[in-house]
Amino acid sequence: MILITRPEDDAKKLSIILDQKQIAYHIDSLISFSILSKKELNITSNIFLISSIQSIYSMQKNNLFKNPDLVSGTFYVIGNRSSQLLKDLGMVKVEDTFSDFNSFNNFLSQSKTKAQINYLCGDIISQEAEMAVKTKKLNKIILYKTIEAKQFSNETVELINSGKINSVMLYSKYTSSVFQQLLTNHVMEEKARDIEYYCLSKRIAEFMQKKGYNRCIVCDYPDQNSMISAILKK
Repeated sequence: MILITRPEDDAKKLSIILDQKQIAYHIDSLISFSILSKKELNITSNIFLISSIQSIYSMQKNNLFKNPDLVSGTFYVIGNRSSQLLKDLGMVKVEDTFSDFNSFNNFLSQSKTKAQINYLCGDIISQEAEMAVKTKKLNKIILYKTIEAKQFSNETVELINSGKINSVMLYSKYTSSVFQQLLTNHVMEEKARDIEYYCLSKRIAEFMQKKGYNRCIVCDYPDQNSMISAILKK
C-alpha cells in the first residue's frame, strides 16, 4: 500500500488515477495551505516567477489578474502544471517553463536580465531560492502560508506499525522533513526503514538518505506522471 502525503485536493485527484491503475493507497495529507489576503504587491519589475499552483489560486482569489502590472508582465514558471494552468487562464504571458528551481537558477545565472524578478510564492521556499532572494535576484512576495500536520492520523500509525504501508510518495523536501519528524514523534523511525520512498527529485532522496531511509527511488522527471510510471515499474 502506498502512502499519499500530498495536500488534500491534490491527494484526491491522485487517488482517482491510482484507482484506475488498481494501486492500493492510503491518504494522510501532511501539509495544507492558507491563502493570504493581498490588496497590494511590492512589485520591483515587470518580470515574475511562479513555482506552484497555490500561487495561482491566491492570485485568483485576490483578483490579482486584474492588476495591470501583472497582466502586462512577463512570467517564468516552474512546473508544467502551473504553466498549463496559467496558459488555460490566458491572463498572463508565459515566457518559459522550467522543471525545477535549479533549472531556473541556471537560466538566471546565464541570463542578461538585470531586473529583480518578483517571486510569487509561499512562505516556504528552497534554500537555493532563499539565496537568490538574499542576493537580490528575486523579490519574495508571499501569497500563501504552509501549514504542517502535527501528527499522523491513527490509521496511518496503525498501517505503518503493521507493515501494510510499503511505499511513500514524497513531492517536496519540506513534506519529507515533516514526514520524518512525525516518524520521530510517533517513535516509528525503525518501522519506516524498509519502506520504499518515491522521490520527485534527487534532492528529496538525498535528504531522506541522510536521515537513514535508504530505499529511495528518484523519478526520471520531476512530475507526477513520472512518479506513477516509477511505481508501475515495480
